[in-house]
Amino acid sequence: EQVTAQSNAAGRAVAHEAECQGKLAAAKHDREHAESVAKTFDEVDLQERRKSLSKAQVQLAQLAELVTQSAFLFAEIERTQAEAATASAAETEFGRAAEHEAKTASEDTIRLQEAREAHSRAQQTADLAEHRGELTPGEACPRCGATEHPYAESDPLAERMLAGQVKRIAELETALRRSSTAQISFAEKARAAHAVAARAASESQRFRVELGISSKKWNEAGF
Repeated sequence: EQVTAQSNAAGRAVAHEAECQGKLAAAKHDREHAESVAKTFDEVDLQERRKSLSKAQVQLAQLAELVTQSAFLFAEIERTQAEAATASAAETEFGRAAEHEAKTASEDTIRLQEAREAHSRAQQTADLAEHRGELTPGEACPRCGATEHPYAESDPLAERMLAGQVKRIAELETALRRSSTAQISFAEKARAAHAVAARAASESQRFRVELGISSKKWNEAGF
């Protein structure tokens, strides 16, 4: 009986040891499985974090590009608006100057025409005076047949008046050339300023469109 009891105890001890070994093996397996699962989760989390970081870097680069582009567009809009305003003001100023010179040229033309007509009449009188200087006392005038010639002598006043008219005509011709040239010059400057204003306004509008596109991209990116 004592041997039997010892044998049973030894069997139970072996069985217990086997059970413990099994539990230990199971625990070891569970631990290894848990470590494998944890490692897998760590790798997945790391990959997700890397993806998030890469996405954030791309968004940051896009944001920097949009900020730079928007700042440039704002500056260009201000510049072209100022350029258009300056050119428009210059166009108005040159246009007024051209109108003034055109009016002056018109007035100079009228005065010149009047001076030429007066000179023509005075020249006709001077021509008659030359004929009177050719008359001989007591002899018949070849034009009217009169033998008395009370106005045969030349008139110094008429000669001075004729010389003054010639000088006046020359002055008016110079003034007309000046006003006509100035009118053409101011008109050309006004057209050039108009072209600059139109170009600047067009550029400003183009920059506004580009700024609108940039703002749309900004909103779509969720910044």
